[in-house]
Amino acid sequence: MGYNNGGASSWSETHAIIYPNGKWTHVTLQKGKWRARRRKQERLAA
Repeated sequence: MGYNNGGASSWSETHAIIYPNGKWTHVTLQKGKWRARRRKQERLAA
């Protein structure tokens, strides 16, 4: 595209997931991978 060539970038790769009930979420990849965050209660129980 020209304006994004060269140098460091703060861009990230993000996908949108739309569920059948109409709700949606974004999943952002870091180094080509994603990881779901565990909820606080799940971390305390582990």
